Amino acid sequence: MPDRTKLALLAAATAAALTVAAAVVSVSYALAVDGRPATTHIPGTSDAAPGIAWTLDAPTLLDHKYAAFRNPTVPTQFDSGEAGFADFGDVLVAMAGLPNQRTGEFDRATMIGVDADDGSVRWQADAGKIGGCSERPAAGKFVCYSSSFEDDQTFVTFDLSDGTVTRTPTEWDIFGLDTLDDHVYTIEGNVEDNDVRVHAGTLDDPDAYWSNAFEIGAGWEEIAFGKTITTKNGAGLIDLGRAAAGFELESGTQTWTAGYPDCSEDVTFAGDLLQRVKFDCDDYSVKGVDLLDSSGEVVISTQQRFTQSLEEAEPTDDSVPIIVGDSGFDRRSGEKLWTSSLLVSDPDGDRPNGTAIGLFGDVVLVRGQQNQTVSGIDARTGNRLWTQEVRSSDGYTFDGRNVVAVDDLLRATDIRTGEQAWEIPVDAMVESDRDSPRILRETDQSLIYATNATLISLR
Repeated sequence: MPDRTKLALLAAATAAALTVAAAVVSVSYALAVDGRPATTHIPGTSDAAPGIAWTLDAPTLLDHKYAAFRNPTVPTQFDSGEAGFADFGDVLVAMAGLPNQRTGEFDRATMIGVDADDGSVRWQADAGKIGGCSERPAAGKFVCYSSSFEDDQTFVTFDLSDGTVTRTPTEWDIFGLDTLDDHVYTIEGNVEDNDVRVHAGTLDDPDAYWSNAFEIGAGWEEIAFGKTITTKNGAGLIDLGRAAAGFELESGTQTWTAGYPDCSEDVTFAGDLLQRVKFDCDDYSVKGVDLLDSSGEVVISTQQRFTQSLEEAEPTDDSVPIIVGDSGFDRRSGEKLWTSSLLVSDPDGDRPNGTAIGLFGDVVLVRGQQNQTVSGIDARTGNRLWTQEVRSSDGYTFDGRNVVAVDDLLRATDIRTGEQAWEIPVDAMVESDRDSPRILRETDQSLIYATNATLISLR
């Protein structure tokens, strides 16, 4: 178990994240003839813009003016200040509670099951001290584990249909889990002693399929809020900050390791591949980037001195090239297909910087000099499709046709043509949320605008 003295360190690290909930404009709506909520037109917007289907605000939900929403997959031991929700199709799960600025904790943490169609609250359940949760369901349940700072850890599940909570005791010292295709992957042990184990199983039998040990480690404070285990496309990734490892999902066989004591590599998922960035240990500059497949084999290797920090919507097929450095590569063969100077900026003449914002469909969105413009690049050819002047943005989402940016406006742009589809002033939806973290996500039901105080469904 982690040393309890680490609590003070983690509390100090998260104190700056505390925010005060924003006020919300009250919205009423009538039922349409098909039974779904009719949308409410937002003043100052065109007919092409979506309207408000429903709103849900934390202060009303918990009957407390300082109540706030938080990302339900992050720990509740300390207040992360992170806005968000988990999307499970017809049910969205959010976490509501009270930020405690004196202790840095998130009090009265409550899991909320929200009907994605009409915004009604299907269920509420006491979250307790959560250590983390998976973003995908298993056997119809939202899967979590209790905080590692608790004396007796448990697996915690919330039934997505009615919120029924099940707490199953375990002797493991869990510090992460993920789910995929109803399989549960749990990481546990003592990271400070390089004593790390991963188990694959079911909710009823968490190590039914396999268990494997990994000789990697870190400090407890390094893994307090990060996602330590990720499963995707047949591959597993262990990320402990200073060290990482890959494994096969079917067998648990370790495929590679990276990082400490070499202090030279950082690994993350890049679409359906794993991106391994190599650093110079003296000045921490980038020395090159490799792309690995699920077995750990290197598909693409470059010596470029910069990386791209870009979101990637799932491509329609694997023929959509992957962006590495200033080039587009065939993600199956590793062949370099094209190079574009638009993908790199080096205004100071010292170190190059990647300019890609995201890969949406088969178009790469890139920022221009001083963030004054954005351009769309055809990911298949490298040709520039369009350029427009634009303000900075807090984030982007993609609805299959338009890329939607969020700042003081929600701005939808046709990703192929660069033409503006619609825009919505944020102040027309909420009175004020400029000081709150905010996200915008496309779901199967609608576009969800989320802040620390509000969930708004746009349709």
